[in-house]
Amino acid sequence: MKAIALLLFCAAQASAQTPQRLPSELQIATVNVAIGAVTAGVWRAVTHRPVLGGAARGAAAGAAIFAGRRVITNARPAYWWIGREIAAIASSEISNAAQDRPILERATLPVGPIRIHIDRSAKRKIQPRFDLVSAIVAGVVATRDGNSFALNESLATGTLVFLSPETSDELGQSIAGVMTISDLIPDGSFPGLQSKRRVMSHELIHTTQQDFVFNAWSDAAQTAIAAKNPLMRSLTRYVDFNLTLPVQVIANSIIEYQNRPWEKEAKKLAQRTP
Repeated sequence: MKAIALLLFCAAQASAQTPQRLPSELQIATVNVAIGAVTAGVWRAVTHRPVLGGAARGAAAGAAIFAGRRVITNARPAYWWIGREIAAIASSEISNAAQDRPILERATLPVGPIRIHIDRSAKRKIQPRFDLVSAIVAGVVATRDGNSFALNESLATGTLVFLSPETSDELGQSIAGVMTISDLIPDGSFPGLQSKRRVMSHELIHTTQQDFVFNAWSDAAQTAIAAKNPLMRSLTRYVDFNLTLPVQVIANSIIEYQNRPWEKEAKKLAQRTP
């Protein structure tokens, strides 16, 4: 039965492979730099702070995000962990630049459904928080028929990973920091299929994209609301209300798969993975 499923999977992959023009790594790096600069600059403008210095710091952090994603494509457990955390620290630095905080004053490190908030200026310098949306997504994925928790892959990447009996052209998926990988993808090479390591690198790059949205936008918005609302401040002491999921859903509904820049980035960088 597994052999038949594998044949169907290969056929679906072959039919789904259409030519797609991908950007160069230099173009991807440039876009990351620009996104970092614009993100920090917009926050500074909205809060009536000087824009130029913050934008420059944001640009440097954007370059570091690109570097972290490139590390991921080495496709080994240490590289997957290090690459994601480099990108997460860089995303946090964009938020620091946006809020005119000292360099690396705050950082948010994602580990599975937990986000570890570090604030060097706070009385309590390390504060773990439970990512509520990520946990809900994990629960939904875990209860789907045929899905199973992938312990080894989760430990290797530092994120929640599930195996799915997928036989369409869907090799993998990353939603709110939860990855799903088809269990038909072989660990080695196989004609017509990408390697499991390449698919995992691809999806982990998507996870860092979601980490950026969380660190640079969602967490900043949550912090601003909590500062003015005692109830929200109490709720967010131990829980993060991750807003990356609605952003992901809206963006994916607006732009077709082949035209999504985040897909092109993940696909191009993952090509470095054997």
